[in-house]
Amino acid sequence: MVSLILEHQRQRLLHKEAGELALKRKLAILDKIDFSNVKHQEDSVSPLDRLTVVIPARNLDEDRIERCLRSIRSNQDQTLTEIIVSDFGSHPGKLPALRKLCERYHARLIENKTVSRWNRARVLNIAIRNCRTPWIMFTDADMIFGSELIPMWREYRKQFGDNTMYLAQCKKLPPISDLPLHIDANAYNSLKSVGRVFSTDGHGGCQVLRTSWLIKVRGFNENYEVWGAEDNDLSYRAHLDGIATVWMQPGKLLHQWHLKSAPKEWRDKNRAKYMELLSQPALVVNDENWGSISPQEEAEYERYSWPAHTASSSHRGVE
Repeated sequence: MVSLILEHQRQRLLHKEAGELALKRKLAILDKIDFSNVKHQEDSVSPLDRLTVVIPARNLDEDRIERCLRSIRSNQDQTLTEIIVSDFGSHPGKLPALRKLCERYHARLIENKTVSRWNRARVLNIAIRNCRTPWIMFTDADMIFGSELIPMWREYRKQFGDNTMYLAQCKKLPPISDLPLHIDANAYNSLKSVGRVFSTDGHGGCQVLRTSWLIKVRGFNENYEVWGAEDNDLSYRAHLDGIATVWMQPGKLLHQWHLKSAPKEWRDKNRAKYMELLSQPALVVNDENWGSISPQEEAEYERYSWPAHTASSSHRGVE
């Protein structure tokens, strides 16, 4: 009996090692591909590879979000790639311009009426519950998409399948005062040369997962404050459920520079909550009301005494 158990364990180890070797071989091949040469193959995209890019928003600078939307739409038709801008309580004076941008670039705007503190997990979850495609790519309004990013993901998906979370490292740009709205391939490559590759500590700049899996686990953990720990939380729960992680080629999207403030108080709270998950693993962490805005919140938004809005009042609005 002991010998049978040992043999079974040996076979499992060999199987695991063979799988890891196959993974490394696939990645080595994909890492050498010039994905600018596969763009024309987008005409034959399967309905199963349709994607929604989700962008969370609150009081965004118009030029910043337009660069993001334009970079996606200039390379991706809306029949293949949908865009959802999930707005979380922007100032009413900011919404008309955002509506126009979403209409211009064929993006679906979800206007969530709330004055609650920014909760990135909740903003993304609202988009998940409104998604109509098999796959979702989560990103940020500060990102500028290279033409290769989404075709690259589709090639990786062919190799690694459904049971995978796909990540890609952006390049972080330095402060640039005259960044144009339209960034063609030459401008993109020029900007890319001055950016630095983001670390793999988080999710790099974008993450792609199956919509059905996200709904099964009720999305990102809404118990975190503001932002910062929900990505690692989701990655951990994906690992619990047997979802593999694959890092794609870096540098296929750029991050527009901005000031960043991360108060130590809520960073510490989020870290403590994440440690709770590690000590008491759970696949589903939200209740049945996940990804929603309550009628009470909507009523509070309508009653709120908003300060006067001016063109100079743009800010990232994530407080």
